[in-house]
Amino acid sequence: MGLKPLRPSLREKKRYVAFEVISQTSVSMASVATAIEQSFHDLYGAMGVASAGLLFIKEKYNPGRQRGIIRVTHTSVQPLMASFAWLQSCNGTPAIVCSRACSGMLNKAAKVVI
Repeated sequence: MGLKPLRPSLREKKRYVAFEVISQTSVSMASVATAIEQSFHDLYGAMGVASAGLLFIKEKYNPGRQRGIIRVTHTSVQPLMASFAWLQSCNGTPAIVCSRACSGMLNKAAKVVI
């Protein structure tokens, strides 16, 4: 006997935040992901990272334009954007991360990335 699925009212609501990395050199998705996660951890701690449910969507990262998408819970959108302001470098390279769009649907956020 399997577990019953959660009702929609009990599921975690998610948002997709499209971001852009501004730096003088090209930055990989892995280094951006670790830098954003580290800055979020510095601001909000381990419990904040766990409740935010950060998920970097690797398939939607555009290395040419240095834009990507992060999935986060709906209550953690503003803390994520605050952690963008806290971030100063990616893998030792000075960089700025800024949000471009926030949406409840992945396709709408992906339009900004491409």
